[in-house]
Amino acid sequence: LTIPHEYQGTRRSREEESGRTMGNLPSMPTQLSEEEERSVLDYDVSVKGIAALIKQCAENKERRVVIMAGAGISVSAGIPDFRSPGTGLYDNLQKYNLPQAEAIFDIDYFQETPEAFCALAKEMWPDNFKPTPTHHFIKLLEDKGVLMRCYTQNIDTLERAAGISSDKVVEAHGSFAEAHCIKCKAEYPQKWVRSQIMQDIIPRCIECTTPAGGVGVGGYTPSAGGESRCGGLVKPDIVFFGENLPQRFHELRKGDLNQAKVLIVIGTSLSVAPFADLIHDAGDLCARLLINMNQVGGRDHAGKGFRFDCHDNYRDAALLGPCDDAVRALCDELGWRDELEALITKGNGDGDDLEDLEGGAGGAGGAAEVAAAEAEAGAAAAVADERKAKTAMAVGFAAWKNAASDTPQAVPPPPAAVRPPAAPAAAAAKGLTEVKMTKNWRKPPPVLPPLRPLGPAEAGGGGGDDEEDIDTPAGLAANWTLELVEPTDRAEVMGGRPAYFSLGGLPSWLLDEDEAEEKETGDDAAAELARSREYHFIALMPAGSKLPEEKTDRDYPFREEGAETPATPDRLRLRIPWVRGGLTLPYDFQIWYCNGQADEVVARWGPLTVDANAPEDPQEEEQQQSNIEEDDIEGIAEALAPQLGMPVEAVIAMLRSQMNNRGEGEGEGEGATFLIMAAAPGESPGGSASSSPAPPIPPALP
Repeated sequence: LTIPHEYQGTRRSREEESGRTMGNLPSMPTQLSEEEERSVLDYDVSVKGIAALIKQCAENKERRVVIMAGAGISVSAGIPDFRSPGTGLYDNLQKYNLPQAEAIFDIDYFQETPEAFCALAKEMWPDNFKPTPTHHFIKLLEDKGVLMRCYTQNIDTLERAAGISSDKVVEAHGSFAEAHCIKCKAEYPQKWVRSQIMQDIIPRCIECTTPAGGVGVGGYTPSAGGESRCGGLVKPDIVFFGENLPQRFHELRKGDLNQAKVLIVIGTSLSVAPFADLIHDAGDLCARLLINMNQVGGRDHAGKGFRFDCHDNYRDAALLGPCDDAVRALCDELGWRDELEALITKGNGDGDDLEDLEGGAGGAGGAAEVAAAEAEAGAAAAVADERKAKTAMAVGFAAWKNAASDTPQAVPPPPAAVRPPAAPAAAAAKGLTEVKMTKNWRKPPPVLPPLRPLGPAEAGGGGGDDEEDIDTPAGLAANWTLELVEPTDRAEVMGGRPAYFSLGGLPSWLLDEDEAEEKETGDDAAAELARSREYHFIALMPAGSKLPEEKTDRDYPFREEGAETPATPDRLRLRIPWVRGGLTLPYDFQIWYCNGQADEVVARWGPLTVDANAPEDPQEEEQQQSNIEEDDIEGIAEALAPQLGMPVEAVIAMLRSQMNNRGEGEGEGEGATFLIMAAAPGESPGGSASSSPAPPIPPALP
């Protein structure tokens, strides 16, 4: 009998339940060939290399650049971000007497106490802010014909103000541009909502008394007939806690990122999902550039994230520094600096005389004009100080879902509003050097330590604490041992079964947490290992592997959190995969000791030869066959009834009987039991397409 495909895989296997992703070797993530990796940046994993790729897109008129923008791109407009200590939004909310900082963006709290958000909205309404140079850079990408989409966390609408086409912008966390009643979903214009908030009136879905076709207060136009509204709260279309992201975000993300040739991540901490997950949607041949004050989004233990300074990095580069300086440096490399400055000048409305600068910023004859522009920018900043109380509370419009602390902090003096300068100084972008532009973020392939045999230490060997003067991790591990403890006979190691190993010869400062803390203050190889102790792991590797990322399974000797029975160096579990699916027996593995923090192989042992796969486990097979959820029974029964020639009610009773009998775990039940095999649509239960006659159907049960 064939379970409909929509019900297959509704329950995870025991390996998945335990957090492991072990399986047959061919199911591991595919590794790109060297030719495929070179096709991205030819291993020139630098800002210059990615700039060349962007320029190539412009020459070929390919719209294949995707932007991910966060709060950092709006900071120079006078809009503080959320997380900066002292100046961030969450550090400035104490006066609203919130139970916790992020409550001001919580939909449940808003429904109970809308006054807090409306008071904040009055201060942060995006009327008096202008796009930053980074916003104009995104507009320039569109003008050059390379921008596919700009995904932004910001709700300040400055992307729109910069002139970026609406079809190119995805406001992942919504914006102030539209508003709706949270109860009946009636739409209200921004002008009307603003008028209510500025008058300290809580916007509510009003009872319409304006004649049909007329225009009400603030431009609100009632629907035909003038029917009454529900009185619910009207909220700008900002995504609060407890609300879904816009449907457009989900509709476009996969297609855009799969087609992208370059992904530029600007001014975000990448700490708010699902927005942060966009970097994982990028195709394997998409180059990725991070522009940010700090390096974020690095690869986690699951292998996801940027591969900065890793051996297998073929596409991820970073340009660290202020966003505006970074995009100017990037435009210098692209040869687009003059066009960027023209957009900035036009966008800031600083006079026609500046729009006609010859040679752009820093060009011949432009020094006087640049000086005048800087003087004007300074005067504008002085005027802006008068509204600093308003701009201090302006929203950073980005990672507001990720509060740094649940406890509101003391309110510091508000920062002065900063207007983006009309034109940059003639000097090069601050803090960005040629070294940053040319740095190759690909680490040279590692030199693997020698392969040592499994088993106890040879006579005269052994570890201990007498290795203080050895200056490499591999040297420190020269006398470490790895011994198979279960099964004790190597011939009993089989595919599809776990094996257990014991590490020996480790120094006491690695085994003892307190000693490790004392040791980690140094600057030698021992201190490096002590500091990274939590990230050490042993990995089962196919023979011939070059990098620890090509893992099949791993276990951590010193990590204890979240485990009922923490692993120890004396008993480390590795699941040996089934050797099949194109692989042949005997098959050789190696076991590596790796420092995951430094992406370094410290020691290797092997070979561990698998001569046979374990026999099928009837109990495990039976459990997989009976993985049917109670909620799915009715749907499965409806699909199986025609195959059995039985009423749906009888099939439901049969399935429940099967579940009960197997759940008892004691032999055969008194009722009939049926073997239900999962198969794809159009396939026989055996797993392959079949044109043979169906087996005879057993008689219907009463």
